[in-house]
Amino acid sequence: GAAGPQDRGAPLTGSPLPPPTPELPAGTEAIVNVTNAGAMAHDLKVDGTTGTEMLEPGASVEGVSLGTVDASTQAWCTVPGHKDAGMVMDIVVTGGDHAGMDMA
Repeated sequence: GAAGPQDRGAPLTGSPLPPPTPELPAGTEAIVNVTNAGAMAHDLKVDGTTGTEMLEPGASVEGVSLGTVDASTQAWCTVPGHKDAGMVMDIVVTGGDHAGMDMA
């Protein structure tokens, strides 16, 4: 059975320090609350596609779905250069036999 949604907070600061690494059971919908504590606009998207809209400095959003995770993945800021600067969040899938499995 699929696990329920899991809320995780993710502050975006423009800092080279990575955000926290959530650990979620396979089949869980990843739900995030994001605050942009930086001085410029940022977003947070799984695989660069699914997640928050661009957030202006000081803006917050709650309850944003990053989709259902069946294998470990990453979310990052899609502003050019920000992923390379370390604005990447690892999402670790635990339990089950889905983690790391190629779903062909």
